[in-house]
Amino acid sequence: MSRAGFEHESVESGEEAIEMARLYDYDAILLDLNLPDVHGYEVLRLLRLSRIMTPVLILSGDTETSATVPGFSFGADVYVTKPCHRDDSLARVRTLTRRADG
Repeated sequence: MSRAGFEHESVESGEEAIEMARLYDYDAILLDLNLPDVHGYEVLRLLRLSRIMTPVLILSGDTETSATVPGFSFGADVYVTKPCHRDDSLARVRTLTRRADG
């Protein structure tokens, strides 16, 4: 991400992600669903309950509609399935940040 001109921070758990999102104002959040402590959907649900409206791009290896729909119902803005092409993912992040800037 740094090579693409984005500043970023990475965390390794859902709890860390929630804490960082509460402390800092990010332009976008890239959220993997497979986290070691809690499911990514629970992270997203807690972010939205905390009124954190930062745009969220979900990354997941699950392409089934039954898996993607909950992400949108919890407040995701974009759902990208892995493996994904780097340029496509970066374009989606740019779109999210542009939209967030108004």
